[in-house]
Amino acid sequence: IGTGIGGAMIINGKLHRGRHGLGGEFGYMTTLAPAEKLNNWSQLASTGNMVRYVIEKSGQTDWDGRKIYQEAAAGNVLCQEAILRMNRNLAQGLLNIQYLIDPDVISLGGSISQNPDFIQGVKKAVDNFVDTYEEYTVAPVIQACTYHADANLYGALVNWLQEENQW
Repeated sequence: IGTGIGGAMIINGKLHRGRHGLGGEFGYMTTLAPAEKLNNWSQLASTGNMVRYVIEKSGQTDWDGRKIYQEAAAGNVLCQEAILRMNRNLAQGLLNIQYLIDPDVISLGGSISQNPDFIQGVKKAVDNFVDTYEEYTVAPVIQACTYHADANLYGALVNWLQEENQW
């Protein structure tokens, strides 16, 4: 999770690519924004979108994810709202993944995954949906990736090693 949302599905220890090589491209899941405009999940739930939202609402351009979390902790209502908004949008997509694939665990990566407040906030948003809508009977197990911002690099390496029969 960063500028956008990537992803990968590991099934039986192997990367699942799908017929067209798009397996795990979760960021392209379509969603409806509150204004009923068709978007994809990356456009609505990424750290990049959270930053753009704060820039747009504040009129200031010197924002990044770390600063937004710091300002939110200091009581900045706009930053708190932006984080809640991102968490709700992430929760919707994560619940879609849970009910489509029913994975053992969903691991979140990117620099933001190093922030325990981020992981807890996403879990809370998921739990709020599960508590609100009786149709949701299972909340996904959510954790931070071991390699955080480097998760995509390690994943690419493991994939290459498997393809070359070196793993």
